[in-house]
Amino acid sequence: MYLLDGMGLDPFTYLVVPRVIGAAISIFCLTVVFILVSFVSGYISGLLLGANPGPVDLFIHSVFRAVQPADAGNLFIKTLLPGMMTGAICCLEGLNVSTAVTEVPQAATRALIRSTTALFIVSALVSLVTYM
Repeated sequence: MYLLDGMGLDPFTYLVVPRVIGAAISIFCLTVVFILVSFVSGYISGLLLGANPGPVDLFIHSVFRAVQPADAGNLFIKTLLPGMMTGAICCLEGLNVSTAVTEVPQAATRALIRSTTALFIVSALVSLVTYM
C-alpha cells in the first residue's frame, strides 16, 4: 500500500473500487443464475411429480405476469447494494491489517460479521421501503 502511495496512486481507487464493483456484479449474476435454475428445476420437478405445470411457454408467461416492478427493483437493489457493501467492508478491513500475522484471521472474522450484518439490515430496509 505504501508503494502505491509512493507512485502517486490512490490505494482506495486502485485496490478497493474494482473489487467492490466486481463483487456487486458477481453477486447479481449469481442471483440471476440461481433464479433461472430454481424455475427450471421447479418446472421439471412438477413434471416428474405429476403436477402437470402445463406447457413451458404458459409457465414462463405466468411467471413474468406474476413479477411486479417492485420485485424487479428489489432484485437489483438487494443484490447490487449488499454486494458493494460486502466488497467495501472486506477491503477496508483487509487494508487496516498491520504486519502481524495474527491480525489477518481477526480482520477476516470482523469483515464476515460486519458484511453479514450489513446484508441483513439493507435487505430488511429495502423490503420495508418497497412493500409498505
